[in-house]
Amino acid sequence: KNNILILVEQGYFYGSTQKLLRQMAKILSKDFIAGLIVGEGTFYWTKNGRTKIPVFALRMHIRDFDLILNFKYSLGVKEKVYEYNHNRRHYAFLILRSFESLKKLIEDIYPRLSGYKKQQFISWFNQFKDPELEARYSTIYNIFKSKFPELYQ
Repeated sequence: KNNILILVEQGYFYGSTQKLLRQMAKILSKDFIAGLIVGEGTFYWTKNGRTKIPVFALRMHIRDFDLILNFKYSLGVKEKVYEYNHNRRHYAFLILRSFESLKKLIEDIYPRLSGYKKQQFISWFNQFKDPELEARYSTIYNIFKSKFPELYQ
């Protein structure tokens, strides 16, 4: 799968394109990631048929594609960064929907959110207690009770 060979200062690198990108990514601090979320991130719910699905999305101009890749690798999530055009504008877009990615996002970033985005997050988070949700998503609501008790007041 898209294996590449690159001559590196100390020798050779052979591996997948994704592995190389992870190694080259600039690791962003959690505070910087939280700042990107406050400025550009969106927490929302969507439906797949009758099933409600929690989503976090980060959309920026295509010139910031590398920044979104660094966000992805710094957070340690596996989702793909998409590129798309809409109304003559070119965007890079990261969408987190998986249980593991959402859990990681909440655990690492929630304490660093501030302002109105923190209020939006809390409103989004409280929808995880909906008994109609799939069990894996309801679990997200329950696992943070001891770590972030203020979310449950």
